[in-house]
Amino acid sequence: MYFEVKIDDETVLTARQIKELQKRNAQLEEENLILKKAIAIFTPHSDKD
Repeated sequence: MYFEVKIDDETVLTARQIKELQKRNAQLEEENLILKKAIAIFTPHSDKD
């Protein structure tokens, strides 16, 4: 089965492209989480008591 999704007048995505975008989005979300954790580890915390 082959289908396309029309985004706007100039953009049409196939099911394969949508699946690839979903996979890439998941990768970027994972990288973002790792970077946030790294920032938390390597950023000095100021203890204001």
